[in-house]
Amino acid sequence: MQRNIQGWTNNRINAVRFVARCSIVSATAVSLFLLAACSSKGGYKLSLMPTPLLYDDEAYALLNNPEETEQEPFHGIPYITDRMPLNEEVGKSSKKARFYGNERSPVLRAGFGQIEYAGNGKDTKKARKRKQPIAVSSISELGLLKEPLPYGRLTDPTLFENEALVDEEFADLINQKIAQSEQKDIFIYVHGFKVLFDNPLLVSAELWHFMGFRGAFIAYTWPSTPRGLAYFKDTETAQLSGQNLRLTLEYLARHTNAERIHIIGYSAGTRVVITALHQLALINSDEDEASVREKCRIGRVALIGSDYDANQFGVTLSNGILKVPESLTVYASQYDDALGVSRLVFGQSRLGQTQDSDDVSEYVKRRLEEYENLAFVDVSKAVQSRTGEGHGYFRKSPWVSSDILMTMRHGLSAEERGLSAKDGKLLWEFPLDYVDRLEEAIKRL
Repeated sequence: MQRNIQGWTNNRINAVRFVARCSIVSATAVSLFLLAACSSKGGYKLSLMPTPLLYDDEAYALLNNPEETEQEPFHGIPYITDRMPLNEEVGKSSKKARFYGNERSPVLRAGFGQIEYAGNGKDTKKARKRKQPIAVSSISELGLLKEPLPYGRLTDPTLFENEALVDEEFADLINQKIAQSEQKDIFIYVHGFKVLFDNPLLVSAELWHFMGFRGAFIAYTWPSTPRGLAYFKDTETAQLSGQNLRLTLEYLARHTNAERIHIIGYSAGTRVVITALHQLALINSDEDEASVREKCRIGRVALIGSDYDANQFGVTLSNGILKVPESLTVYASQYDDALGVSRLVFGQSRLGQTQDSDDVSEYVKRRLEEYENLAFVDVSKAVQSRTGEGHGYFRKSPWVSSDILMTMRHGLSAEERGLSAKDGKLLWEFPLDYVDRLEEAIKRL
């Protein structure tokens, strides 16, 4: 009898374990499916996002001329990548991939991607009723960035002795582009999970398009893998690419004349951004805030739909990450299904999820409010923020894209941009009369 009971108990335990494993596998599969929203559909073409609310037809027509991307000193969108070129890549790659694949490279490469706009630049809000695709038509790689080599002494230079090295040449071209602009800043876009090389160049092109081609816009394209089951591989790669982005930021601060370097990170790409800023904070931990900002020149940072452990972000705050940027804005939603499943898989809250006020103690709220350059924006009430899986709102919601552009272009506070306080001075949301408030903000500008 005792043996039968023991056998029955073991069977129940095994059954529970089997069900648990199946649940984890199912949740992971759903997570990978939802997080595919970080990728672009349709290969190498991307339709321009809905027109942000900042522009009426007249203003929009003045600042959307794609021919700006063809002006000297270079053509197209600059990029820096730690992807392996396809002709050197080891292993399988996506059938749609061109130029660079999804394997890690031990060096950083710099170049320019030429952007092809449909409609010959005749892009107005009325014309946008039909899709306006853009694509990368060609790339021109300058070569390897001589400074820095990401893996330092562990990089065998003989592996790349036949490749061109560029040191200040890339920075000089960026400086020439900055000199042509009223805004003497660099903007960097860092993409999410499961995208090909072209995606960040296209998103950078459309963001620069809507910013009136101010400053210089650089796409940082890290080796994410265009396969759903590569999600966990990409999370580790993002950590490594975080160091490479940090080296990129140091390179740009040393060799360019940019007054500020602003960063937009999306989804899993926020892992790359946070890692880079965290490393800068730790490296410069002995210096005061003013010295760090003068040295690094990091301006405004936006983390959108962040698939980053919220508790780990708290650790970076304790380690002084906010000494590095002038401001850091976290965009979050309570309807982001992709991050909801990611939370289920990892068992931890994601930074890009809106937290219930009751889940955060008053002590923590007070401590967070002490960071004057930190703000959280709840996009849950923004128009079209719940489209699809609710993860791609920064391109799908004209309200959210407007707020991001107002932040990046003008550096306005949440209140100045027309948002309303939701919980003290830390959490902000989109009010029902956001359009009217935005118009007033634009008039003040």
